[in-house]
Amino acid sequence: MWWSTDRLRGNMGAMRLPQLSLRGRLVLLLAAVILVMSAVLVMENSSRRAEAEAQALARAVDVARFAADQHADLVSNLQRLVIVAANRISREENADCAHSLQTLKGTQPWVSNIFIARPDGSVRCSTAPDSAAINLFDRDYFRQVLARGRPAFSGYLRSRVTGEPVMVYAQPIMAEDRQVRSEEHTSELQSHHDL
Repeated sequence: MWWSTDRLRGNMGAMRLPQLSLRGRLVLLLAAVILVMSAVLVMENSSRRAEAEAQALARAVDVARFAADQHADLVSNLQRLVIVAANRISREENADCAHSLQTLKGTQPWVSNIFIARPDGSVRCSTAPDSAAINLFDRDYFRQVLARGRPAFSGYLRSRVTGEPVMVYAQPIMAEDRQVRSEEHTSELQSHHDL
């Protein structure tokens, strides 16, 4: 063979890494340990963050469910209140009507106003002072009740009486010929329910 062993040894020597001193090896080992520990810390922090995000999401869902349950209870109470007013109070004379509505409102501190409106949008009687000048015909929920003959919610809007944010529940009061005779409205005061 024409390759000599000296020549082979010489080529291998060139490929060899230089020998590190003890200090160099310790520094290299320390760097490797730091790198591995950093990776472990990053993974652990990501795991903790994911867990914290999951807990925050679960908490937000719980709060949203609680708020939805509370709102559903309020809506149910609002509907019962309007039915009572529509069936009993709407047949009274205007002066008696306002007094009866005020008495009914006094039992419900979360209600900002109760009123009965005519089909033209004018307010027949109300718990709010100076409500005779208010006309509701331009409100979407009012026209919706007139058109469909079924109860409707307004969504959030600003009260024309108090300026407060409210949500109105309106129910038609039907005449014997199944035509809308008037509408019963109750405003739920929203700022009272903020969580």
